[in-house]
Order: sequence, then C-alpha cells, then structure tokens
Amino acid sequence: MGTLGKAIYTVGFWIRDRGQALDRLGCGFQGKYYFKEQCIADDGGNPAKFLSNLTEEEIAFISQSAISYSNLAQVHAAANAKSFDEIEFEKVLHKKKKSSP
Repeated sequence: MGTLGKAIYTVGFWIRDRGQALDRLGCGFQGKYYFKEQCIADDGGNPAKFLSNLTEEEIAFISQSAISYSNLAQVHAAANAKSFDEIEFEKVLHKKKKSSP
C-alpha cells in the first residue's frame, strides 16, 4: 500500500475510533449512562478481536467519566462565551493579584 493509501487508511481508523468515543460521550450528555459495547478491542489487533466483556467497575468508570466530561464541557463553554474585553480584564486582574504581596 502506498503512502497515500496508508494515510487514507489511518484517517479512516481515527474517524471510526473517535466516532465510537463520541457516541459514548453523547449518550452521557443525554443522561443515558449505559452504552452497550459489542466488545473491547484494546491493542486487540486489526481487525479488532474480542478480548473481554466490560466489568461492572469499568462500566461505572465510563459513567463517571461521562459526567466529568459533561461538567468540563460546561466550564469550557462558559469560558469560551466571554468577550475579548472580559478576557483582557481578567488578565489585568490576575497580574495585579500576582504582583501584590
């Protein structure tokens, strides 16, 4: 496979991989903390091979991670909603706090 073919294959892999992660994250944002995984394929080869079912601990971790990502997204959205002037004003305040003993 030539270089262009490898590049296209790699981009396709990234899209598939990130798409599945976005599906799980989207379910979390909608309050649906259960996303049925067909299998886990971590370093399982290409094509992926079934390695194991998710444990209860892994399911709980994924649910908690979705909540954390949702909270982080809200903080990020609030920070990005600030105007340029608000950001510059906060920078000035921050510098004043750093310079005062």
